[in-house]
Amino acid sequence: MIGIHIRYKGGAEFKRSAINKVLQQAYAELGLHWFRQHLPKHFANRASSEYDYAPRQGERGSGANRKFSATYTGSKLKRYGHTRPLELTGASRRQATATAVVRSTSKSVRVSFPAGNLSFSHPSGRINMRREVEAISAADRYELGQIMDNALERKFKILGSDAKKKVK
Repeated sequence: MIGIHIRYKGGAEFKRSAINKVLQQAYAELGLHWFRQHLPKHFANRASSEYDYAPRQGERGSGANRKFSATYTGSKLKRYGHTRPLELTGASRRQATATAVVRSTSKSVRVSFPAGNLSFSHPSGRINMRREVEAISAADRYELGQIMDNALERKFKILGSDAKKKVK
């Protein structure tokens, strides 16, 4: 989750309902961008370090006293031919990245997608897959802020030109 603070500076006076509509549209654009561009990155090999996932057995030196092939990561590599995080067979990745519902308000956005096993959290374990899927890196945070900034600027320009047309 990221927090976005919006300050209005000068410019045309808009009705609060118009401002809320612009914010809602900008948040919807932000949510769709996250779903299309950032969610798939969570299933790449580099995601474990970028998003600081909890290490699995056999990953980054964990399970050092066990033979690699006997660890979770080793058996995943042997059976499925990959060590990508958050996926075993790939079914959850395909399901999660296929479709989403983006719900936005003037204050936030929520992206819902079929998660399958990605909502799993072992009650006594340190791995919370839902939290890992929702994680946002510092680079992502900056990019999403830029997306929101550009969307707001573009939409307020349109709103300003509409206001000028109505005044005439």
